[in-house]
Amino acid sequence: MQLLKAGILVAFLYFSRGMVESVKKEKKAREEVEKLNLKLKKANQKLKELVEVKNEFLHITSHQLRTPLTAIRGMVSMWYEGSFDHLSKRKKKEMLKNICISAERLNNITNDMLNSIELEGGVFKFQFKQLSLEKIIKESINILKFNFNKKGLYINFDTKAGNAYN
Repeated sequence: MQLLKAGILVAFLYFSRGMVESVKKEKKAREEVEKLNLKLKKANQKLKELVEVKNEFLHITSHQLRTPLTAIRGMVSMWYEGSFDHLSKRKKKEMLKNICISAERLNNITNDMLNSIELEGGVFKFQFKQLSLEKIIKESINILKFNFNKKGLYINFDTKAGNAYN
């Protein structure tokens, strides 16, 4: 009987040791899962931030693309409808110039988008060039002038030389 009791005790201790080891492994696995879960939460938060930045970029870009595109569509539509028929040859040429400027802006915005994609890929080259802010403002006024005049509005820009440009 003593031998049977000793055998049962040895078997119990053997299986108890196995259970303790199993519990330790499970505890360690849970800790690893918790660490991975924390990493996953951080990565998910980072992904949400990136999606938010992407959405903001797309929102801003769509507005930037819409501005010159609206000017081009409006001027071409008005030209097609004959709204410019009464204008002088010089004014018609000025309107064509404005359409070209808007098309160029649209092209520049598209190029900027492509450059930003290349920047993500690590292939980006800066091209610095000097621009005339006065020229950019005058071109913008020219593009928008017809719409201002149509609505009875005007825009006035005074240059540093004191020359007013309307």
